[in-house]
Amino acid sequence: MSNQRPADLTGKAVLTLLAGLAIHFIGVGSNFVVAPLIVSGLGPAAFGTWGLINQITNYLTVADLNPAGALKLIVGREQASTDHCNKLKAVGASVLVWATTLPVVIVLILLASLLVSRVADPGISRQAFAATAVIGISVCLNRVTSIPGAFMRAMNVEYKGVAFVVLSELLKAALMVLSLTFFGGLVALSTAVLLGSSVSNFSRFWVCRKVFPWFGAKMPDRKELGSHAAISVWMILVQIGEFLLLASDLILISLWLGAQACGVYAATRALVTLLGSLLAKLSNAAAPGFVGVCARREPKLILQLRGELQSYTLAFGVPLLGVAVVYNLSFVTLWIGDEMYAGNFVTGCLVVGALLRQTTQIDCLIMMNTLRLRTSAAVTYVCSLVGIVLAALLMPHYGLGGAAVGYTSAIILRAVTLSILVAGSAARCSHILVGLALLIGMEWFVHVTSSWAVIAFGAAVYSVVILLLYLLVSGEVWLLRRTVARLQGLRGGNR
Repeated sequence: MSNQRPADLTGKAVLTLLAGLAIHFIGVGSNFVVAPLIVSGLGPAAFGTWGLINQITNYLTVADLNPAGALKLIVGREQASTDHCNKLKAVGASVLVWATTLPVVIVLILLASLLVSRVADPGISRQAFAATAVIGISVCLNRVTSIPGAFMRAMNVEYKGVAFVVLSELLKAALMVLSLTFFGGLVALSTAVLLGSSVSNFSRFWVCRKVFPWFGAKMPDRKELGSHAAISVWMILVQIGEFLLLASDLILISLWLGAQACGVYAATRALVTLLGSLLAKLSNAAAPGFVGVCARREPKLILQLRGELQSYTLAFGVPLLGVAVVYNLSFVTLWIGDEMYAGNFVTGCLVVGALLRQTTQIDCLIMMNTLRLRTSAAVTYVCSLVGIVLAALLMPHYGLGGAAVGYTSAIILRAVTLSILVAGSAARCSHILVGLALLIGMEWFVHVTSSWAVIAFGAAVYSVVILLLYLLVSGEVWLLRRTVARLQGLRGGNR
């Protein structure tokens, strides 16, 4: 149980957020530099294949039972403990779980390589096979070399040594650009990713040893290893459901509509994904400190923090994702060409899905940290299945729009279900109304005026109104009262 004061947790959350944003922008910047090089040098089909490779190899991360994920949960619940023995045994259990599942991962890498080579255009099928194998090996190695970074996150000190991590990420980005400039091909690009990721993870290990000189691994007993493996299994089942929910759209599009349509869809959602990932940093930064709060089993405090996090997420998310509604076509046109834009309807669905995904992530965090993993997995699988079936039925008639509807419908269904499970009332899922209002309101602003100054001012006012509406509908009026009281206290202290 963590005994840290709220001020300490808030300060660490802010530092973690800033560190995560620095690393994130480097990764995003390198991707946006690499993508035009792929399209111009290798063609739109190769760009779609590269996106497919990354999506499919992400599925490989579930085959090793995600030992680092269980480590963050187990160690995070003992942040304040001075007994390091259990923490080192958790590290040892993570390494053993990874080694045990390694043969299965190798077989799945081979199968994934064969699948991508069959889906890719015949001219690049061999490149696609080799590139998938290299990326698969990179993912496999990252799972064990990322354990020090996961340990630092569990101890809520992920922000320390961020300069070294940033430098390693810059090196990774430089290797990706140089590989395309001087060598070309998907194989060279995937090799650069492998080398860059290895350097980045080893830099995290070096930083971890500097922060925690006692860091290492101890052999767990059979009961501890079994407990670690059980938590890993359930976390993996949840993660598989997340992949089915959030990443199956690209795979379905590539199978039904082809690699080029997959590239168009990936390009259209690139800006939405970028802005959504920035929003995700808010909840991710609060996650390590939130683990200790959930370990106390105090429902009122958990729901209070849930309301705060959702309100902050909406306060930042409504104007942030509104940028995608207004500028997505211009962004894709300047980036790689307007022929890679799937349309305003697809953008609107993706924006609503991205906002609801981040507000729902808070409920997922509560479910996981209160060890309700089975329920979370069941909900995610059912919603994923509904989304996949709906997309499969609609894509033959409506193309990419049908895939976007299936994706968004699954996220809405999960948002409603998790809100009821966590808060005990459907009234607590009013952030869904905010998502729909975001789409309708921003589209209206864009169509009624051509002045970007008016759009910016209107979006700001609209965001405040939507946030106030959410606080009133969801019953979070106490947050408004507390904010006003704090402002009055500050004003009184300045007199």
